[in-house]
Amino acid sequence: MKPKHGKVLGDVWTKEVQRSIHMLRQPPAWCVDHKDLLSAWRCGVKTLRIHDTESGQIYSIPLSQALEGQIIDRGHGRQVLLPLQWFQREASVSTAPDTQGERS
Repeated sequence: MKPKHGKVLGDVWTKEVQRSIHMLRQPPAWCVDHKDLLSAWRCGVKTLRIHDTESGQIYSIPLSQALEGQIIDRGHGRQVLLPLQWFQREASVSTAPDTQGERS
């Protein structure tokens, strides 16, 4: 069974989030649903990518490392806390509409 949230393509699980809503502030971290993380592992996922749709920033972490995160529950079910310093930041993806070729 694939994770309920996000998409699995090959061995990469990608979740789209909004930093202002989904990022944990204390400590600074992303959290993922514990059941989703286990489902991703069972599907053979090797990498978790979190795409912040507000900034375009992509955060990447090996799933093996994500499995070592602390389990917490702050009212949204069991989540795995993944500190920001665990992630590698990839090149930002533009979130602005493509206006190339448009004429005024």
